[in-house]
Amino acid sequence: MWRGDLPVGPLPPRRGRPGRGDAGADVSGRLWLAVGSGEALNESITGQPWPDKAARNQRLREAVQVMRELWKGERVDHDGAFRVRHARLYTRPERPPAILLAALSAETAGWGAQWPTD
Repeated sequence: MWRGDLPVGPLPPRRGRPGRGDAGADVSGRLWLAVGSGEALNESITGQPWPDKAARNQRLREAVQVMRELWKGERVDHDGAFRVRHARLYTRPERPPAILLAALSAETAGWGAQWPTD
């Protein structure tokens, strides 16, 4: 099993595994992705100010939206908490991976439960 980080805190989302978008193509729908808003302990080493929870959640929500658009085969441009230009996956999984939200509080779990599932 491969494990990697796709940070949406102070680091840009493009730092995730470059082949992550096509990983599902190799495992017949068995790929899932757990996402979270990050933790200062692991990400404060960048020297950037640590964003508040609302800002981290916004980045996370936008990153998930960008991933879902890419898995649909769309070319993605995004301006928001981060920028994406002309992104596209050339090899896509048959089914987009399930996205699971890592939550440490009932508030965050409730927030994630409201996300669309497609």
